Amino acid sequence: NPPTSIGDAAHGFALSGALVVSGGGSGKFVVNPAGQVCDGSAAASACEGGGSPGTCNMGPPAFSFTQL
Repeated sequence: NPPTSIGDAAHGFALSGALVVSGGGSGKFVVNPAGQVCDGSAAASACEGGGSPGTCNMGPPAFSFTQL
């Protein structure tokens, strides 16, 4: 479920740790939802949460950070 307000810790996707970028370099934060968004007609094994027809579900995306 989407967060209901700024600071809503009960909804949304939490990071497993702090994202810290230091120094003068630059980087790219990537969110990859491949295979994690599905409609209710998909089998539960195809997308986290499954669902019923007419619903849209999203499992946790993959997060990564790459130094440029």
